[in-house]
Amino acid sequence: MRLKVGMTSIDNSIERLLSHRLRGFDEWESTRLGLENALIAGVRQTEFDVRVTRDGHPVAYHDPIFKADDGSWHYLDEWDLAELRAQNVFSHLATLEEMCACFAAFRRPEALLHVDVKVEGYESLIHDTIARFGMQSNAVLVSWLPSVLVRFNSLSPQTRLCFSHVPMAPWLYVGAKFLSPLVNHAPAPLRGLLRDIGPQVLKDASTISIHFHDNGDPASWDGGDEGAHHNVSHVVPGLVKGKMLDLLSRTQGMVCIPVQLATQALVRLYRSHGIQVAMF
Repeated sequence: MRLKVGMTSIDNSIERLLSHRLRGFDEWESTRLGLENALIAGVRQTEFDVRVTRDGHPVAYHDPIFKADDGSWHYLDEWDLAELRAQNVFSHLATLEEMCACFAAFRRPEALLHVDVKVEGYESLIHDTIARFGMQSNAVLVSWLPSVLVRFNSLSPQTRLCFSHVPMAPWLYVGAKFLSPLVNHAPAPLRGLLRDIGPQVLKDASTISIHFHDNGDPASWDGGDEGAHHNVSHVVPGLVKGKMLDLLSRTQGMVCIPVQLATQALVRLYRSHGIQVAMF
């Protein structure tokens, strides 16, 4: 049997599908309609990213920057929700509350909503929103920011956690760490130039901040509010270790890693700790 939803064909392995950014279920990614369509189609695991507007509204959006109607580029967290929704590019922008309401209305008992939190400091607000819809057991709190997972776990120990990171073989890890200052310490004017006039790949690069953890345990990282203006990546040599590994094991959690680096040996190691592996 095959189901046809919008532009997406889905076969009998639908229960294994994790819909990343709800792509293929609406003309735009990360929309309320896309979430509704995915759940109606029977997708059990759906995912979208959360950033926060200047006036404190968590919204479903991936990138820290956006292109306004006049062609200029801006950071999302420097605009209020009403200002964003007045832009054509954000005509379908949904709040976290709206997405949770949709999930609560259309979910099946076994469905999971993966909420990928891109910024720090809003853990209580996000927790309270999820709890208001009775979704603690149906939510997976995802983040590239270890401190977000640690704080959220203190609020909701029963909620599953997922840590997004980049695992590297030791020899590759050493080389990447050596070259990382070229990215992390790029001058602000250069980052701004790449953001404003560069192609999309350079716009993405202008927001990247990479952190390396020789001991394999990113859980002690405290990046302040750095996540607000950056796509933060954490890199470890192989398996995560220490407090982060324990945190994921205790919550029967997950890791999210690039498919190119997901070796069979690494997947087996994570599974031996009761941790599932998602790939992007």
